[in-house]
Amino acid sequence: KFIMLSNYPGGIRTYVDAETGGHYAVWFYPETKEIKLFSGTTFDINPGLVTLGQYKGHLYDAKVDVFYHLKVIHKGKQIKVWFGKNKDKAEKIIEANDGKFKSGLFAFDGYNQPVHFDNILITGPGIPRSDGEAVESQNKLAIVWGILKSNKISKRG
Repeated sequence: KFIMLSNYPGGIRTYVDAETGGHYAVWFYPETKEIKLFSGTTFDINPGLVTLGQYKGHLYDAKVDVFYHLKVIHKGKQIKVWFGKNKDKAEKIIEANDGKFKSGLFAFDGYNQPVHFDNILITGPGIPRSDGEAVESQNKLAIVWGILKSNKISKRG
């Protein structure tokens, strides 16, 4: 979600090459209500930037403090971008073919204003899944500590 509606807030990068910074990026433009898929050659978003696809339509109403659902799927050279108010209402908005990057890192990209990312799920070969999540939080320290603390407080009462 965005805190402000100025353009160039950021988005996500996929298949980021850790050495060169080459990547794919899905960027949001709230002011003009556009979403663009780019291929870039460096960590800096500007040099070597090529637009692979863009969307400007009814799904993206660009509101402050509203979460949106974004999904990027890589399959061979094909890149698909899905977007919507939630995952059940997401629609394919961009489809492109580009085989420049075949694997790499994933990055959250904020440029000149705050961007809030939440409920992130990254899947693929070699990534463990547990009911759709790569990390199982049940019985981890923070949750156990919260349970212990709440029990201690309730017993004082």
